[in-house]
Amino acid sequence: MDHAHLQQAQEQTAYTLDLYKQVLKLEELKDNAVMSPMSIATALAMTAGGCRGETLAQFAAHLKHPDSENMHQLSMQINNSIFREGSDSAGPYLASASGLWVDERTPLNPKFRRFVKHNYGGEAQEADFRTKAGEVCNEVNQWVGDQTRGKVSNMLPPGAVHGETRMLLVNALYFRGNWKEKFDIKQTKDKTFYLMNGQCMTVPMMRTQKKQYIKSYSNWSSSDASFKQDLWPMYSFNESHGATDFAPPAVITEQPFEFKVLRLPYKTGNKDHRQLSMYILLPDRKDGLPELERNLDAAWLMRELPTLTRFEPVGEFWLPRFKSSFKFPVNKPLQNLGLTTPFHEVKADFSGMLEAPGARSGRFTCVPGGCNSMIRTSGRRLYLSKVIHEAIVEVREDGGEPVAAPVYGRSVSNCAIEPLYKMDFVADHPFLYLIREDATGVVLFIGRCTHPKDANPLLEL
Repeated sequence: MDHAHLQQAQEQTAYTLDLYKQVLKLEELKDNAVMSPMSIATALAMTAGGCRGETLAQFAAHLKHPDSENMHQLSMQINNSIFREGSDSAGPYLASASGLWVDERTPLNPKFRRFVKHNYGGEAQEADFRTKAGEVCNEVNQWVGDQTRGKVSNMLPPGAVHGETRMLLVNALYFRGNWKEKFDIKQTKDKTFYLMNGQCMTVPMMRTQKKQYIKSYSNWSSSDASFKQDLWPMYSFNESHGATDFAPPAVITEQPFEFKVLRLPYKTGNKDHRQLSMYILLPDRKDGLPELERNLDAAWLMRELPTLTRFEPVGEFWLPRFKSSFKFPVNKPLQNLGLTTPFHEVKADFSGMLEAPGARSGRFTCVPGGCNSMIRTSGRRLYLSKVIHEAIVEVREDGGEPVAAPVYGRSVSNCAIEPLYKMDFVADHPFLYLIREDATGVVLFIGRCTHPKDANPLLEL
């Protein structure tokens, strides 16, 4: 990856973390969460195709692009190459939907409809929010269900839109993949999982004895979010003596924040060039997830995640089977990150997606920039009323046929040779996870598992 692409990937990762941290501030959010900030970003870029002036410039700046041309070029590339299904080539199954519904009193420009369809695979439609709000909810739910093959249903509850709604943007993404190395379902056992409120519950936990891509980190200074020491492996090469020093790591005087990172690659087909992996960041402390979330930064993720390329022997290994679905309004988090103009009743300029008055009966005429002044005088203001996102991720054995436990190398006497040192990875308490496309560094999903049985909050839409 060259410097320019590396910089873009780091900017995208920074946006992912920024938006995730804003969502965690939602008052109702106390348990699980999963989201795809990059999917939200492509839906916003799609919407920005109908903007002009300051509104368009703010979309590009918010999504960390130098200009609108770069925004569309990169967003369309991500949408069409990474957020695609992949199941036809035995790759991970991704089902996505991005749709825009606009007050029917502001007829849509046919060119904008085609732009949305051809470049982003989305849909732009007109809706009667004033007199048929309930029917609009049903229409949106039906469309999202069709786009995701039924994986995402009931996107909008009754009452989610009303007569004052001017523009609705919905974005949904479902993911399920097969591991390169499947877990043996026969080894799954019920184990204790410790919740953030101090209680515990019994959940199915997957187990393996196979080597894993895993590293341990310690001595993390929360003041500057830098990781000072890699504790694995525990031995280092002494160049002065030309031999390995079998000595413990240097003594850490301050209380360290320790955690482990596990990489689980997904299987892809021969025609699928994506390299997808799930990364699980597990604090050693059972209450360590909030501190990990507060201090994680994009530079560290870009630097460290690509280094998880070496198999390490594991001792105790337990990972809960879980499915997480999370639906929430994105308006407030987006506005907290500076995207305010598109939501403003007066300042928003969506003239690029509108049709000129009377154009339907004759030749199409593009509406000039600044037409919102005309719309305001007629009482038909067009601005972004609501943005709703839903993400669903499943983690399980992906079993089929059970996989036998591995046998380490044997000597001529048929005695098993066990590694001297093994690393435990016991995910029996809340952790953070990412799904990442490793070739580009794009993070598809970010989430937290605090309750493996999907105790997600019902946020008001």
